[in-house]
This record gives sequence, structure tokens and C-alpha cells, in this order.
Amino acid sequence: MSSRTMGDAPRRDQRRLVRGHVHSERHCVYIEHLALQSRPAVFGEDADKFRPERHLDEQGELSAGPAETNQTGHVSFGFGRRICVGKELAADSLFIDIARMLWALNFERAQDENGKEVPLDLDTLVDAGMIV
Repeated sequence: MSSRTMGDAPRRDQRRLVRGHVHSERHCVYIEHLALQSRPAVFGEDADKFRPERHLDEQGELSAGPAETNQTGHVSFGFGRRICVGKELAADSLFIDIARMLWALNFERAQDENGKEVPLDLDTLVDAGMIV
């Protein structure tokens, strides 16, 4: 029997042996999404690099993702029985939001004090302000 509370990970109410590990009563199981979305066996040796073209086919069209990701190319909405029921709504909302930003905003590269464009740094985390 499983118990679940809102926003909590699934728990097991009994002891269970899974792949050689004993999961005890009330053991919490969490999935590490970042590790799943950057597996070299699925996404290539440079899975940790930003390369959106990896999701395009030979004709430049969006290709179906790997079977391990339900053909979506990511596991952001979960998988299996516990997949997010609102994933289509979230994807459609993102599409509309991005389309409105492309319509309403001018996107320009940052410039240094001499007026030259600052090179993009895709590896540095920026956790303040709005990054588009």
C-alpha cells in the first residue's frame, strides 16, 4: 500500500527489496531529474552542453526525443504513472509566453563600456533578475 501527500514523494508502507537494496517502511524515493536529462548514453557525450540542434533531424525539423523520454527529449514533467497531468497546458503556456515576448521585446546582446558586444557565457549561473 502506498501513501501520498500533496507535494510529497511516493512512500512505501512495507519493506521491499529493489535491485539489491532494502527499502524500509516509509522510505522516500526521489528521482534526480538533472542526472536523467544529461545521460551521455541517451543525449551524447556532450549532454551537459547547450546544443539545441541535437533535437533536430537531418531536414532541420524537430525530431522525436529518445524513447527513454517519452519522445519529448526531456523528463521535466516526470514519467510513468506519476507524469504531470498538466504537461500539455504548461507546454502551451510556455509557447504563448515566448511568442508574446518575441513579439513585444527587442533582444540585444549586452555591451561593454566600449560599446562592443559581450560574449555569451552559457556556463555561468545567473540567479538574479530576469534572464531571457
